Amino acid sequence: GIIFAYLAVDEITSWQKGHEESTLTMGKSASIRDALRIAVPMTLNNLAGGVAGGAAGVDPQTAGTLALLASYCMMKFGHAIGGYLMPSMGRCIDTRIISGAIFASLSVAQFAQLI
Repeated sequence: GIIFAYLAVDEITSWQKGHEESTLTMGKSASIRDALRIAVPMTLNNLAGGVAGGAAGVDPQTAGTLALLASYCMMKFGHAIGGYLMPSMGRCIDTRIISGAIFASLSVAQFAQLI
């Protein structure tokens, strides 16, 4: 929840300060550090899944392989949706507002599970 809140604030702040693009944008000059900046928060739930799977006695290779496959498929699906929607939405609203709202929603959803 904290990491998603950070990403939400980062996106909205970038928009408010008038930066030309998101700090998460990874153009041709993207580095591994840039990729990890967004990849690590998105996969931290795998740690919790590993703990739960270990406690339940699930084979780590099976769980890991299925988690990798599911993660890739969801990322590919989300990328396709973003690629379809963003060209038209990007003309009406800054995409940082949309991504900031999505990150904020994920953060709230994770914090709500703690209550």
